[in-house]
Amino acid sequence: MTAKSALVLGAGIYQVPLIRHVQDRGMRAIVLSIPGPYPGIALADEFVPVNTTDERGVVQIARDWGVSAVLTTGTDVALRSLGAVVDELCLPGPSYETAFRATNKLDMKRALAAGDVRTARFVEIRGSSQAEAAWDELLRTHDADIPWNGVMAKCPDRSGSRGIVRARSRGDAHSAIEQAIGASLCGYALMEEFVEGHEIGVDGYVDERGSIALMALHDKVVMSNGSTNVPVGHRMSAGFTKECLDQTDIAEQVARTARAIGMRSCFYNMDVLVDDAGRAWVIEVGVRAGATCIPEVVGGHLGFDYYDAMVDAALGEQPVFPRSPLRGASEGRLLLTMRPAVAAQVDIASVLSPIEARHRLTLDASLDYEPGEDLPRFENGTSRIGQVACVGDDPAAVSIAVDEASVALVERYAQERR
Repeated sequence: MTAKSALVLGAGIYQVPLIRHVQDRGMRAIVLSIPGPYPGIALADEFVPVNTTDERGVVQIARDWGVSAVLTTGTDVALRSLGAVVDELCLPGPSYETAFRATNKLDMKRALAAGDVRTARFVEIRGSSQAEAAWDELLRTHDADIPWNGVMAKCPDRSGSRGIVRARSRGDAHSAIEQAIGASLCGYALMEEFVEGHEIGVDGYVDERGSIALMALHDKVVMSNGSTNVPVGHRMSAGFTKECLDQTDIAEQVARTARAIGMRSCFYNMDVLVDDAGRAWVIEVGVRAGATCIPEVVGGHLGFDYYDAMVDAALGEQPVFPRSPLRGASEGRLLLTMRPAVAAQVDIASVLSPIEARHRLTLDASLDYEPGEDLPRFENGTSRIGQVACVGDDPAAVSIAVDEASVALVERYAQERR
């Protein structure tokens, strides 16, 4: 009997665990990606050198291989192709229409507004000459009960915090929009009112009926790149979840967002801002699992394998999610370097063991580059050189252990380029 095949879109570092989980389930992993130094290529049972944005090409490959599932994680670029395969082969997952809404911030914002989701007011801008007029329009119609804090210029079709720039004054708006348009593939940008508050993440799953089957709330660890705060990690705890659910309307806004985007049988990743009044504002949403250690953090805290759940869903098997946390806290962090560096040979276990012994916790880490390879300097969410994660009962102890492990690993791994 021929093994089932699953089409995995992308061969980057975030797809590697998904490829392995597909194979662990006895399926052939058919991996699509442009050629390059992507770690998933060597792991694939079959590698097909096709751009994951080539919707017709991806659909044809899915037909040729007779795949039983189509999956991706941690990336937006392949979602429209994934939706096209879902529609054409009648597979479980987000439809093309849903994927389209979730991969263009303009279409997304229009859908959220039409669905009565609380989201920042916005203006579409086709050229930087419109920036000052857009600023004036947003300021003129601004709710006087909310402090005016400037605007965000956003590239609508890129991820990883690329092309997102805050403008605090009218004079800054022109430059911010130029940067946003310059980062875009579509040639236009959004300007939206900046809402002050605390940004958190929400990941989960929407079942085939459109009901929220999983809603995991996680706090963000951010680092500034000079233009905006970039998420570089996430943390969960039972106390944080209870506080968010008790003191905000986040559950209602998440449900409205799922309906507005048209989610069915798909995982989701949302950026949500909570203001001082306890109101949840939806910033943006993706119809795939989040990156930046989110599967490890959510799965570790709740006690299930997030990647296995992705495979279940793609096969049409309803994932089973725990009703209560397994451990009190979990945290994951990207490893980053601020200086020009090359990768050194590192024994991860020897670096982590003293920290684990000191805190009586277990740490898990991985490094992305081979010894001697150039390491990227931190600019955005794609600049990672590895990651570290930890699960425990005390949120403070978990954070301290992750901090120490991050510093120790980067110090040993990122050697100064000569």
